[in-house]
Amino acid sequence: MYLAPLVEETSKTTAAVLCGGDILLTHLSFGAVEGCWEYFNRRNGYYAGMAALASHSIFGFITLSVYRFYGILTPAMVAGCLAHIVWNYLVMHYLAHRIKT
Repeated sequence: MYLAPLVEETSKTTAAVLCGGDILLTHLSFGAVEGCWEYFNRRNGYYAGMAALASHSIFGFITLSVYRFYGILTPAMVAGCLAHIVWNYLVMHYLAHRIKT
């Protein structure tokens, strides 16, 4: 719940910047790949896939916005990581509550 967002957001953003790519497009592409995996490998794959695409797009938007505002990569990656951690917490909390009822 905490380590995966750190690794994912740092990897995506760093790769985009080092390769001269677009931060938002990189996050969106990652979300599309994860969304396809969810779609084909889960019982509720359509919804999980759409959630993956939407959430990673939002993480990318947040990361890009903070990067443009500050002009420094570190706060941008921290913002993306925090958004991803909050998302994971909410999803896990929702799923844990849903499974109990």
